[in-house]
Amino acid sequence: MTVFDELTEQARADPRHVVLAEGADARVIEAAQRIQQRGLASLTLLGNRDEIGRALGAGGSASVPVNVVDPAEADNLERYADALFRLRKHKGLGEQQALAAAREPLTYANLMVHLGDADGSVAGARNTTADVVRSAIQLLGLRAGCSLVSSYFIMLPDPAHYAAAPALIFADCGLVVQPDAGQLAQIAIASADSARSMLGLDPRIA
Repeated sequence: MTVFDELTEQARADPRHVVLAEGADARVIEAAQRIQQRGLASLTLLGNRDEIGRALGAGGSASVPVNVVDPAEADNLERYADALFRLRKHKGLGEQQALAAAREPLTYANLMVHLGDADGSVAGARNTTADVVRSAIQLLGLRAGCSLVSSYFIMLPDPAHYAAAPALIFADCGLVVQPDAGQLAQIAIASADSARSMLGLDPRIA
């Protein structure tokens, strides 16, 4: 069994609720279809209901059993806006500004996670990396002991050509463009933690 197979089985054994902030994007629709068919997670697509409905139909996925929420019309919008206001009022965010911001799918998605209505959120198909990371930092924060956000790729080599390790983590590949020595150390430590928690590996760091 490959590392990817093991991750898939872990997800299938304990499906989590994941919110997809860019629910009308064709790539997101296709991914949602695959995830639902394989029983890997419970999904919520965010966006305009009509637009998402058209995208689902155009992709032949109209029957995919996913929850669709339009943040602008959501029943819990005021509760989410209030939570956002309390989180960001020290930065000068007003109540009406919070209400307007909560209508945005990216903000709404992270508020779902913040309030425990979802286990995780995924974005980046339409939103920039900077916007995605900024929203996550503002609404979800950093893990205790961390002062830096970094990213990584999980690489799964072909065992026929590289048998030294079942998986490799390459970091940082997208966020910290010119890390100094201290930042490199933080990235290495965070990546090693991810290798242990996600992949069950005893990491060796280069």
